Amino acid sequence: MTGEAFRKLQVRLADPLLTALTVMIAVLLFVVAPLQIAGAITGHYVGFVFEAVLILAAFMVLGSRVAFGAILVAMALIAVALALELEQPSIVEVYLDALAWLIAGLTLAIVIARVVFAPGKITLRDKAGR
Repeated sequence: MTGEAFRKLQVRLADPLLTALTVMIAVLLFVVAPLQIAGAITGHYVGFVFEAVLILAAFMVLGSRVAFGAILVAMALIAVALALELEQPSIVEVYLDALAWLIAGLTLAIVIARVVFAPGKITLRDKAGR
């Protein structure tokens, strides 16, 4: 796939990717996290779901090297935290998770804000957000 074809695919999938990302984050925050707090699931399942969210986010931010690098750093932090938690749970993996959430959250907030408030054609997403 050439760079131009990939760029067209990315532009065409921007709205569905934002919708899927929003749904996945909502499920993570309002379903998976409460289940973890209640003790119904263990912490590493939250990490697996967060990794899935970050993979989707990485495809969305592929055009920006800085944003893509930040998402990859967050993914690496989650992977290290998962490995530490499976080996021997400690407070370090909690800090790594929190740092990954911070990096990914700030990166996605900036990227999404740039997409939503960019000049150009107004889409249904823009109308609903304003």
